[in-house]
Formats: sequence, C-alpha cells, structure tokens
Amino acid sequence: MSFPDPEEMVVAKSHLNFPVVGIGASAGGLGALQKLLKTLPPQPGMAFVVVMHLSPEHESSLGPILQRSGPLPVHTVTTEVPIEVDNVYVISPALKLVMSDGKLRVSPLRTLEGRRGSIDLFFRSLAQAHEERAVCVVLSGTGSDGAQGLRRVKELGGVALAQSAEDAEFDGMPRAAVQTGFVDFILPVDEIAAKLSLLWENASASSFPRRRPDWKWSSRKAKQSFRRRKPCSPSRRFCVSGPDTTSPTTNAAR
Repeated sequence: MSFPDPEEMVVAKSHLNFPVVGIGASAGGLGALQKLLKTLPPQPGMAFVVVMHLSPEHESSLGPILQRSGPLPVHTVTTEVPIEVDNVYVISPALKLVMSDGKLRVSPLRTLEGRRGSIDLFFRSLAQAHEERAVCVVLSGTGSDGAQGLRRVKELGGVALAQSAEDAEFDGMPRAAVQTGFVDFILPVDEIAAKLSLLWENASASSFPRRRPDWKWSSRKAKQSFRRRKPCSPSRRFCVSGPDTTSPTTNAAR
C-alpha cells in the first residue's frame, strides 16, 4: 500500500471538541450518501468528511450533488482547510486526504493502490488525531477499503458504524467492515444519522457539558448509560434506544 503504517504517520492531535465523522463509500455509495445527508438535522453538532472512490480522470460533481441532498454546507477539499462543526467535506478525486490537528490536509494521489486504500488512510489519521471523538461509517462499495482504518478508530476509543449488507447496493465494503468484529452498529443507511444524533445527545447529557473541551464521545459512563436505556417507541425519532437487536446482523453497542 502507498499509505504509511499508523505508527509512522505524523499526525497532530486534534483540539476540536466535537465529533468528526469519516464516511467511506465506493460503488453504490452516492445514493447512500444522499440518504444519509438528507436525514441529518440542520445542526447535528458534528462535522462529516466523505472519502469516496472516484475516477481521477474526471472532475468530480460529488460536492454539488450532495449539497442538494441535505441541509448542511458541502465543501470540496482541494487544499488544507480547518474542520468546522455542522459542515460536510468531500475530497477531490485526484487527491488523498488526512486529518491532522483540526485540519484536513491533501496530497496528490498517484497510484491505483493509493486510490484503493484512501478510506483506510483517512480513517487511520482520523483515529490518531481525534481519538475518542473519531467516528467512522462504512457505506456501499466493493472491496475492503475502510476495514483496517476502522480497526484503528476502535483501538483508539472511537465509534464505528456500517451500512447493513441487505441495504447496500454493493455489500463488499460493509461486509468487510463487519467481519473485523469492531463495528458498533450495523444499520440501514436511513437510520444512521438518527443513531449518530442519539449517541451524541446521550453522551453529552450523561458525561460532560457539550462545550467542555475534555468531553469524550465514547466515555465509559456514556456507554453504560446507553446500555441501560430501554427501547423506546418507534414514533419517537430522537429517543435513545437500547442495543440494536432488531436485525440478526446488527451488533449491540460495545
């Protein structure tokens, strides 16, 4: 692979006090991304970074397409940019992306192997920079990109989600992610945004005030509180449910 081992990657720790959600997708991922962004609230209290396998020979229209899909501003990253809450960032097809401190940094993507590992690369840097406040989501796609980076997110205390194989147009990437044994939630894509919001609201209320810089997305207290909640009425969109047991392929919260 063209990207470095996580121990060799030079990444500065993040100062951001809100979750950063990395989203990986490939074949069939555009429709999944549109559904996910459509279901986000106008102010989710997080930032979202999309890494999708695209042909570098063509100028990407991904940013403008996703901008029409939901309420959040969408930015195509072509140079170093600071990450801001309640924004979505997508990568130019000819570049690879890492997170360092509170910024997204890009460099040329020259090899086929680099394109195939671009999601892993970003997930690894996200994990190292943002640790407990790192979140990764694996959507529809072929191959296994994202699975190894997801492991790193979990090793450093973050949260991992995957689109359910039955819901994905191409299930290769979601299945590879689930087979690692590190995925916290396996959901249809139109339920992922609500799950992220519930986790954020629950952890924020159960551990530390939202504005405190030492707030941790996956604190033990927040996780224990989440487990203790009983399943709620299906009519309540933003209630906190118990472990996901509605599908035989869905993991419980760790």
